[in-house]
Amino acid sequence: MSRTAAAPTISPRLRVPELRPEAIARDRLMRDLDVAARRPLTVVHAPAGYGKTTALAQWLARSGVAHAWLSLDVHDNDVQRFATHLLAALRRPFGGGFEAAALTLRGGSDIVETVIPLVADGLARRAAPLAIVLDDYHAIGAACCHRVVRALVDAAPPGVAVVVASRTAPPLQLARRRLDGTLSELGREQLRFASEESERLLNGSLALGLERRQLEQVVRRADGWGAGLALIGTALAARRDPAPLLDALAASRERLDAYLVEEVLETARPELRDFLCRTAVLERLNGSLCAAVLDDDRAHERLDEVRRESMFVTALDDDGTWARYHDLFAATLVRELERREPALVPELHLRACAWFERRGKLEEAIEHALRADDGPRAAALLDALWPQLLGDRRHATMRAVLERLPDDRGELGPLCEALDLLCMVNEGVDQRLTWQRADELASRHGGDQRVQRALERVLNSPFSGDVGGAATRGEQAWRRYADDREMQLQLAPQLGMALWMAGAREAALRLLEPRVQLDQPAPARIWILATLAMIAAETGEPDRAEQQARAAMAAAARAGAQTAPELTGVHWVLAEALRCAGRLAEARTHLDRALAAEARRPGSTGDAIAHVLDAQLALAEHDRRRARASALRARRIVDRHRDVGTFAERLAGVERVLAQRVEVAPLGSEPTDAELRVLRMLDGERSLAQIAAELYLSRNTVKAHVRRLYRRLGASSRAEAVAAARERGLLQTGR
Repeated sequence: MSRTAAAPTISPRLRVPELRPEAIARDRLMRDLDVAARRPLTVVHAPAGYGKTTALAQWLARSGVAHAWLSLDVHDNDVQRFATHLLAALRRPFGGGFEAAALTLRGGSDIVETVIPLVADGLARRAAPLAIVLDDYHAIGAACCHRVVRALVDAAPPGVAVVVASRTAPPLQLARRRLDGTLSELGREQLRFASEESERLLNGSLALGLERRQLEQVVRRADGWGAGLALIGTALAARRDPAPLLDALAASRERLDAYLVEEVLETARPELRDFLCRTAVLERLNGSLCAAVLDDDRAHERLDEVRRESMFVTALDDDGTWARYHDLFAATLVRELERREPALVPELHLRACAWFERRGKLEEAIEHALRADDGPRAAALLDALWPQLLGDRRHATMRAVLERLPDDRGELGPLCEALDLLCMVNEGVDQRLTWQRADELASRHGGDQRVQRALERVLNSPFSGDVGGAATRGEQAWRRYADDREMQLQLAPQLGMALWMAGAREAALRLLEPRVQLDQPAPARIWILATLAMIAAETGEPDRAEQQARAAMAAAARAGAQTAPELTGVHWVLAEALRCAGRLAEARTHLDRALAAEARRPGSTGDAIAHVLDAQLALAEHDRRRARASALRARRIVDRHRDVGTFAERLAGVERVLAQRVEVAPLGSEPTDAELRVLRMLDGERSLAQIAAELYLSRNTVKAHVRRLYRRLGASSRAEAVAAARERGLLQTGR
């Protein structure tokens, strides 16, 4: 049995669906789309069956506009997968130019802040006009995906149109866009078939030869609904005399799609009817898959027949290997299958599950196991897939699978609990809570190797609020995996930082220094360098600290991880190295970035560390007010954690300094040399920012000098200070 965790096939969803031979030209609608696409966002929204996809495919074929196409499904609610597929869609027609965006996406950088601007840069290198079509957008419910699309629309250069097709109006700030004139909308009224178009379809393309009265009956019953016209056409094609069916349709109050699909099935040969209903459980079809699901070696022949005769089958690739049923048609077929053969439905899904698993398509195999309500089978497949999902940052996909698993998960129930905790960590849940749950789970199932490996990352994290415990558990894990190089590569960065934070500096150095040059994942190398930089800063080696901190930043940039949430701590590491080197303005820039990032996880250990370092930097800048505020914020967080290691001592040191009485410069006292340098520059037009830049000081340091000068000179303004300094001979007169 293959255990290769291959990703689901994406290429068919990047292809504009093939137009059916019977599709008619719709000039009015094409003109509407020509006009609509001149704006940054076009939304085509109408209920199922109104021909949104067909209309857009016809428009792209007719207009010849360069385009990217992406057909979405519910699994794209994982924003990492959504963005990956979006980039794949852009690369297919446009080729290169999106390498930087792809790198930052793989590196885990913020998609809206980092990836989308790089996508926009790539689009700007292409000749306009361009269209990016997102079909079946109603499948997307995740707010994070909507934010990505809104950012794409706002960042796209002139001449690039984002076209969204959906059954409902998408949450893309449509009201604001209507007001500022950046939105075009086409709805049911624009998409509905006019009487003349209905006649061209039925009597032209389908050659049904309906009389005028019969045409009017069809038009009234379908009411412009494209799927209704197609269903009626399919049903009538199998009858010599259309009158009985049309009369029955006119009298029926049943839903048109249900009535007509039943009519099609009733007139079909039994083996074809069974084929249609039983294969409707598949999201996509090919001959081999159908043969496996139906246990029928001739299934490919019936699939070919359905492709030839049905208007509700769409080819998904150029060679015709893959196809799918129209959603509306498939849903009706599945309802009919559940009515006729309910006990067969799970078995069909399990056969499909086995087919996909043999080919390494584990995500699709899991989907069919879930639809069969087979929890142990789905959990076993997830066991093979979760390391790849975690490595690809697809935490949302793992969460979605876990939430859909039945209560019965067999022997892998404890592993599923452990994976749930990993999801919680990546969702930003307080690590004290996740550590507590992980500890309880490990105590109950510590003998289960799969559970133990999954929990190591949670149990050994120095950011769980128990640094000493993390160091102890990390050393135990290190010994436990003494013969497992891959596991030790994963453990080393966390253990090294835990040891340093616990005060075991020499042990951290012995562990990390030999591992700097090892071939290892970028995040591991980055955190090793970051910890070594903090140790160098502590031991009075500011140059070495800065060198290692900048090496960590460079490694993050090479990996596209410059704004990855788990690497924001690298900014506070570089800020600390720069503070120790006396370069306070640069330190402030990086620490402010770290504070902004840690603010997304308020109350976390990282938040406390950033505020302790901010208090230290503020003291160096002579900004006691800021130092006091940051120390107070850090104290509130630290007191809620069991053990934050040496940062508790740092915070106590800041608090001792703040408790000391500060000597106020008395009126009439002499300025210091540093204050005199600032005073000479106050006698002019320079701003405080310019003075700071010329003296290589931070702006806060200059402001502190100015406050003391005012007190010494008895001044309340810059002009008064300069005048008083001249009277006392501190400045030359006449300047």
